[in-house]
Amino acid sequence: MGHYVDAEFGGIAERAASIHPGADNPSHKQVPARIDLKQLANNPSGFLADELNRMWRDNNFDPEVLDRDAIGLTKLPPALQYLNTRILQMHDVWHLVAGCETSALHEIAISGFQLAQFGHNYSSMFPADALEQS
Repeated sequence: MGHYVDAEFGGIAERAASIHPGADNPSHKQVPARIDLKQLANNPSGFLADELNRMWRDNNFDPEVLDRDAIGLTKLPPALQYLNTRILQMHDVWHLVAGCETSALHEIAISGFQLAQFGHNYSSMFPADALEQS
């Protein structure tokens, strides 16, 4: 959706992400490594990591939801690159912990959480777009 916003929006979003209290200084954080599914598979049954691994395996889900290279996360400034990568990695964890399904309504709920926690600009765009489509 980024191509729908003004060119100056990227800088505004980076500044907002950098100072959002819940984001915990993302400009200075190292972008997380890719999730290692083999390592995740070594967790004991009944733990969150095991549930997450089974959900990904049983549904053929990508552990990071979207391919970070394909969507250009490496081209983002530091705070947005870190936050977007981490949010994608945690997205399915939040589904499990919050008991959210993959319905549009539950995706909007997770977007609201992301917006409140991180000031994540895409998380405000997604519900607006979803509501416009309905």
